[in-house]
Amino acid sequence: MGRSSGFLAMHVGLAGGAEVILVPEIEFSVDDLINRIRDRHRLKLGSIIIVAEADEPGRSFKIADEINSQLDIIYRVCVLGHTQRGGIPTLRDREIASLMGYHAIKALLDGHDQVMVAYQQEQCAIIDFHDPCMGARKLTDTTLFDINNILCDL
Repeated sequence: MGRSSGFLAMHVGLAGGAEVILVPEIEFSVDDLINRIRDRHRLKLGSIIIVAEADEPGRSFKIADEINSQLDIIYRVCVLGHTQRGGIPTLRDREIASLMGYHAIKALLDGHDQVMVAYQQEQCAIIDFHDPCMGARKLTDTTLFDINNILCDL
């Protein structure tokens, strides 16, 4: 989530009390991260590290593997994007999903492409699908990174 920007990760990390937030806008080295964990590990039994995947799928797993290989600590990765979208669908959720599926197939059969089905005002609508990379990119407020580092050092 957040595409190539770390603004979501930055806000989640700050709100969730993460010790470390890794976003693509701020360079970091795995060695610096490991040293920071090593220093903090003496004071705490665990750490929360938020990683913006950015345009690098699996980035959090690679970082966890690196940490696990260099420290005597087992880090587990939770892909929050999937967890937060979870839940048991209601009858209405299933109905809307079926309607949207029908309209998506109908749009394809009618020769439409580069469109999506949206549910707006209690009905399905076919909407032009624009490349999200062409729009304005939401930038990360890097002052939040500094605020989080100060709060975690207390």
